[in-house]
Amino acid sequence: MPADCKGGWGKVLATIDVSAGIDLLAVPTTVLVGTADKLTPEVHSLELAERLRQHGRLHEMVTLPLIGHMINMEEPDAFNAALTRLDTATRD
Repeated sequence: MPADCKGGWGKVLATIDVSAGIDLLAVPTTVLVGTADKLTPEVHSLELAERLRQHGRLHEMVTLPLIGHMINMEEPDAFNAALTRLDTATRD
């Protein structure tokens, strides 16, 4: 992707506020982040996880070293394991 395109998307993404939607979540939620994610830097995921924790909705925060934005493709075993843990924890 050309640098100017990446920069443009970065500006757009910086204006998105998901806090209202996060506050309305009523289900346990897992947050996964790769430390090499340049599209959604780790600091944003940590803030998201903290907000979920404050509302009692954070099931798990998973940080994967040296992984980028496409966690499910870059580290499918870790992604699937986190999904399985969430599924197991939330079964009736």
